[in-house]
Amino acid sequence: MESQLPQDVLTIIPSFIDAGNDQISLRNLCLASSIFLCPCQSILFKNILLSGTNKSSPTTGQRLLELLERSPHIVKYVKSVNICEAPPLFNRESWLSTDRALPEALNKLDIKRITSFSLCLYGGNSRYPWQRVLPATQASIIEICPSTSLMELSLQQAPIPLIGLCGPSLKRLSVQDADLSTMSAVAIPRTQRNSKAKILLAHLHLGETSQYTDFARYFPYLTDTENRIELDRVKQIYVKGEDVTRIAPTYT
Repeated sequence: MESQLPQDVLTIIPSFIDAGNDQISLRNLCLASSIFLCPCQSILFKNILLSGTNKSSPTTGQRLLELLERSPHIVKYVKSVNICEAPPLFNRESWLSTDRALPEALNKLDIKRITSFSLCLYGGNSRYPWQRVLPATQASIIEICPSTSLMELSLQQAPIPLIGLCGPSLKRLSVQDADLSTMSAVAIPRTQRNSKAKILLAHLHLGETSQYTDFARYFPYLTDTENRIELDRVKQIYVKGEDVTRIAPTYT
């Protein structure tokens, strides 16, 4: 029996499903009718979380690469990329130092469509340095940051110079336990290094997991004119999870 509803109405039905808590329904809806396939996939693959262990088989990168090679059209749906590291257990290597398929998978993404990027190299009290990430993976991450559509960047125990790779589209910045020890470890492409376009932030989140760590250590970098970051238009500032714009005057 054919549906009596117009197709444009049918295609918005998946948007009413909570993708964060009910991906099973979205997957089942994909199988129910070809009408729902693209709308469901656009929701399912809008945000991709990449995490894993050094014992995963196939690896996180291999699974993503196989998916994109099997269904290359999915690339156009990816808007947000989250790479999350966990601390190595029992002195084993972490997955970002062993997953050799990840760079190839990341390079298949359409960088111009990515609006949000998160890099988390933090896990408990353990610190996983940027230098141990595979060089090819470093290069792929460095390629994502200059996306002309990137509006949101989140760094957790990741090198703060990655901010300098971003363009003027960046509006939201979250920095937590950022790595200031690898200032020279991030090679900034010449096209970005010579860019004069300002980064006009609207939202800034500074956090530290330790109450004894001074979040103000980020300001020398954030206020350095060479890094092209403008803070005078910030409308909302969170410091250690507290909205200080409710206490202090908002920048105008």
